[in-house]
Amino acid sequence: MEKRKLTEVSPVILPWKVKILYAAGSFSKALLAVTMAAFMLYFYTDVCKIDSTVAATIILIAKIWDIINDPMMGAIIDRTHAKEGKCRFWLKYMSVPGMVIVALCFCVPELAVTGKIIWVAVTYVLQGMISTSLLIPLNTMISRLTSDEQQRVHLTQSDGIGQMLSQWMVVSLTFTLVQILGGSDAKKGFLYVGIIYGVIYGVGHLIVYFATRGYEPVETTEKSVGSVKKIGSALKGIFTSMGAFYRNKVLLYCGAVAFLYTLGAAIEEGAMAWYFQYMKTDATALYGIYGTVSMPVALIIYIFLNKIVNKLGNARTVIAGCLFSLTGYALGFFTQDATRTIMMLRWFLEGIGVGLIGAVILLCVFDAKIYGVWKNNDTNSDAILTASYSLSYKIGMAVGSPILGYLLAVSSYKAGAEVQTAGVCKMFFYESTLIPGLIYILALIFAILMRKYEKRIPQMQKEIEQRQK
Repeated sequence: MEKRKLTEVSPVILPWKVKILYAAGSFSKALLAVTMAAFMLYFYTDVCKIDSTVAATIILIAKIWDIINDPMMGAIIDRTHAKEGKCRFWLKYMSVPGMVIVALCFCVPELAVTGKIIWVAVTYVLQGMISTSLLIPLNTMISRLTSDEQQRVHLTQSDGIGQMLSQWMVVSLTFTLVQILGGSDAKKGFLYVGIIYGVIYGVGHLIVYFATRGYEPVETTEKSVGSVKKIGSALKGIFTSMGAFYRNKVLLYCGAVAFLYTLGAAIEEGAMAWYFQYMKTDATALYGIYGTVSMPVALIIYIFLNKIVNKLGNARTVIAGCLFSLTGYALGFFTQDATRTIMMLRWFLEGIGVGLIGAVILLCVFDAKIYGVWKNNDTNSDAILTASYSLSYKIGMAVGSPILGYLLAVSSYKAGAEVQTAGVCKMFFYESTLIPGLIYILALIFAILMRKYEKRIPQMQKEIEQRQK
């Protein structure tokens, strides 16, 4: 198939092969995100023996740089003119570096403490930059492959299914793989896991690159491989993204939900590594159950996403997700996770919530675009809007993991100790129930505000069409 020489996205009906294979990229991006959120702080502190405060600070600094880097990347993508398409170009050339850097994150050599810290800092910052160069193009492709709303829902379904499958694999199997591959040597086990995950990460993005050939609009016929304006002009993307939030209430509320949803998930998933390790006798088995109960539920939701969205709309779907998650957290908190059955019911409810929120939050960005055009005649590109959404997501990740590290330090956590104090164990429990529950209450408030404007989207579209006439 020949590439479309288009400057605008058309309402293309995509083959199911394209929509299904798009999930490979989603699987890859979630694999890295969940691994970093759930296991990196644990790996740095308990395996590499780096002080929790130092490890948390490294992650915080890296994520702050991500916050700056995301809008820069959005601006750079907008200025990319390549024969492959502006998004596919980045998938092609950054997949292999992504593969390598994931493996290097888990390959911490036996150096002095200072040497370890430098290695961890450099590799963690680099993986954040490389992952951004893949994440934003991948997310932006949903809006660039087709303008048809149903087709975008199908891509979002594929995106969600890929993410849920990846999350299930990472949460359920990582510790098991570490034990199988490394035996009693956890560092060796994590190294092999890092290599495996790195290969999957790179290959997944390459699959999307090849699957979407001929479907992303190509804006130049020049024999070019991504000519980009000066980086100085790309820096304006930071202010453009921030300005998009200030001018666009729907994008602001959507960004707030994305931030809080990510923050709550990052804290809970990160805390679970220690919660199971020190408060339960069968940590590996519980991790498997945790993933097996919650993730397939979310997967089923993605399969029926089209019907759910048509029935409820985007904002009400997010509201429902927040309520299900809050019910799960409340059950875990008030019962103290008394039995395995109660824990499974709690994770079942959380799985429904995660599935509903994660399924539609990116679709809300497209509603925000309509609002921006209606309210301010805002012509921000899809890449800028996606980068703004990604900015919220990254801030959630930026805050989540360091919070865990600092709370560990405050609670007098001793890395590698066979037994922790009652105060430390109570902190693990609060981090997996109370704290994310409070965060989801805030997410619910912003979702309700989103709904206020979503009801007016059809009228906004009509008014925009009338203006254009």
